[in-house]
Amino acid sequence: MKKRYPLSLILLVFVFSASSGLMASNIITIDTLTTKSAKAMPRAARHKIGFNAGGLKSNYPLRYYYDMTFFQAQWNYTYARLGHFEFESMAVLQYGATYYNATLYPFEGYKRGMELGFMAGLNFRFNFWKERLFVSFMGIIGPMYTPHMPSRQGTPLNFSDNLAVSIGGRVAGHYMIDLRLGYRHLSNAGINPPNYGINSHWISGGIYYCF
Repeated sequence: MKKRYPLSLILLVFVFSASSGLMASNIITIDTLTTKSAKAMPRAARHKIGFNAGGLKSNYPLRYYYDMTFFQAQWNYTYARLGHFEFESMAVLQYGATYYNATLYPFEGYKRGMELGFMAGLNFRFNFWKERLFVSFMGIIGPMYTPHMPSRQGTPLNFSDNLAVSIGGRVAGHYMIDLRLGYRHLSNAGINPPNYGINSHWISGGIYYCF
């Protein structure tokens, strides 16, 4: 006698088979799209090289005057990432043209000088708005050759200690820009008196290539 199957069972098998085929098709499509997206997505840049320029002003306390226009070449390397945070090391070459009063009493007028040096430090960056914008905090320190200085500094070798906050963003292609506001203390670390130090605030802007 020929075995008959209930219509409900036949419909159940048909629906299950169709659903399985559709799910398999969707999985293949999703996997294919994911693979293509992964291939299209570039590896996050670890290196940033660039140039920035700015101005420095020392008018506090009001016992000396020391201004500088500076130019910097910079290299950043991202050594760690945690979510939206990036942790970078920094290396900076700086040249600056200075304008200052050599002595306060007796006042000898204003003179011109220069600074030339190298600094290194750390930068902590927070990325937001799909990593188009960022805020960062940096600290760098390094030696400066300063042959012309106010009388409050006793040597042409001084050390530049900087803390700064910056805001910026990515622009076309691999390029990035930023604006920085910082504070600097310049002194000779007690190598030779006098060593009263020069405190300054500064602002700068720059452009960098990321790769």
